[in-house]
Amino acid sequence: MSVKQRVICPNVRDLFTAGGREDVSIENSKLSGLPKVLVKFIENIDLIVNEFVTTDIEKLNEIWRTDYKTRIEINEEWIEKIIASSSMSYNFRTFEFRKWIEGKINIASHAQYKELGSKW
Repeated sequence: MSVKQRVICPNVRDLFTAGGREDVSIENSKLSGLPKVLVKFIENIDLIVNEFVTTDIEKLNEIWRTDYKTRIEINEEWIEKIIASSSMSYNFRTFEFRKWIEGKINIASHAQYKELGSKW
């Protein structure tokens, strides 16, 4: 996506990499030994979700090589990708990670819908 957006940053990969583990608290749940890449995701969730919900479905279909027609389908695909990727490195036993992400998407989508109205 950085190439598509013409971002000029020779170390763009370094901005998103993270080594090690860290403890994090989310909504009264303490997650111990969370990989730092997930810590960064959680810390930046509002920015990430806002960028996601403001990206056109056509652009996401192009990047993912899919043919989804609705925002609901695209949202579900993204959530599945996040869950699949994160579950390889952490077991969210007591925290409902999927529900948390869905909630963040719903809040951002609602704000986007209010801003754009019927254009969205």
